[in-house]
Amino acid sequence: MIVNTLIVGGGPAGLAPLVSASRSGLLDRILTDGVAIAERGTTIGAGRIGRYAVRSDSTGNTLTSCIAENPHPAMAALCDHPTARAVAAYQGGSVPLSLVGEFMELIGHTLRDVLVASGNDVFLGHEAINSKRLRDGFWRTKLKRLADGADVFGESRVVVMATGGNQPLSYLQRR
Repeated sequence: MIVNTLIVGGGPAGLAPLVSASRSGLLDRILTDGVAIAERGTTIGAGRIGRYAVRSDSTGNTLTSCIAENPHPAMAALCDHPTARAVAAYQGGSVPLSLVGEFMELIGHTLRDVLVASGNDVFLGHEAINSKRLRDGFWRTKLKRLADGADVFGESRVVVMATGGNQPLSYLQRR
């Protein structure tokens, strides 16, 4: 695989550049340049956010702003989805993280469909092992396919590392 951009991690932080690009009308250009996502899990979107013990400090307005008046048709269409409407109902109030997780799953599903339809790759069940800068300025990233342990190599001009947050219960109990 040779792409312009490899995103390692398909949770909220990994998807943020694509969501931002969709809002500013640049997503199709980024897709044309070539982008791939490598995600350890079986889906992209929520990561672990829906399972955190802390409460959200994001308002419904903040969360739905990424799809409201979005110039990309697939993203704009999400405004009518029941999950998006449930998030929007929180207006200026905090959205429960379980609902934020559902909303991010919706965005992830949509972005996955957009990426695949445009000929780009989403590598589910792949873990990044290392990434090395080559002499030509590209990055060579080694992924491990978790199903069979096979190595998959990709080269990209840019690597976005968004491997997820960690919330150890022991840390929360000390506070």
